[in-house]
Amino acid sequence: MFVTMPQFEHRVMSQLAGEGQRYWEAVALSVVSPWYMFVYDAQYEGALVERTVLVEWEEVLAQLIASVPLERRKGLCRVEYAGMPRRWTQRLVSGLWEAGEGEGGIPGDLVFKFEGDKELRDANLHPVRASATGQLLFTLGPQHQTRDAGR
Repeated sequence: MFVTMPQFEHRVMSQLAGEGQRYWEAVALSVVSPWYMFVYDAQYEGALVERTVLVEWEEVLAQLIASVPLERRKGLCRVEYAGMPRRWTQRLVSGLWEAGEGEGGIPGDLVFKFEGDKELRDANLHPVRASATGQLLFTLGPQHQTRDAGR
């Protein structure tokens, strides 16, 4: 999860903030674990504006992505701690599905296609079998419409 600290709260005029929203200049991770950066176009005062959301839990990621119209989903990457030397890396997600029956794991778990990786993977980065039974949540574009793209 992400932790907010009072010293990093950024005060904005109430006219600019949405109802119940608070703004932060920085957040911290509560534990060292992978997290995701999802970019989409949001409607704001009659115009589309790009919004970036940081998400730690795959279940929340799936809910968030599903709440955004497909044509407004712009980018998704996974940020993870790479161990030694102490550094973070990111993987561009080119496709994301909810697992279907017979794909290993539990139906509804996420199946990832990472740019440059020939394997489909679960959230623990283990290879999974491909089938067409899961719901598509995210794709970079027409070149990634099927799970075999880039294989």
